[in-house]
Amino acid sequence: MLVLPGPGWGAIILGIVVLASEFAWAQRLLVRVRVVARRGLNAVHPMPHRRATLATLVVTTTLALSIALTLAWAAHR
Repeated sequence: MLVLPGPGWGAIILGIVVLASEFAWAQRLLVRVRVVARRGLNAVHPMPHRRATLATLVVTTTLALSIALTLAWAAHR
């Protein structure tokens, strides 16, 4: 999934999250992934701007999902 367009890294991180609930090595890896992600995010965006961007992302995703579900429901009827 990494060489094709799509959620490759997201799927890998989600897999690590699931494995971390059962295995200590995955929990340690998840902690390291969080540290690296936080460092990268702090380097790219200052804190106040990042919160505003996250809020915009959540609102946009919620609206897009509700529109998609409404269209799917209307097409099914």
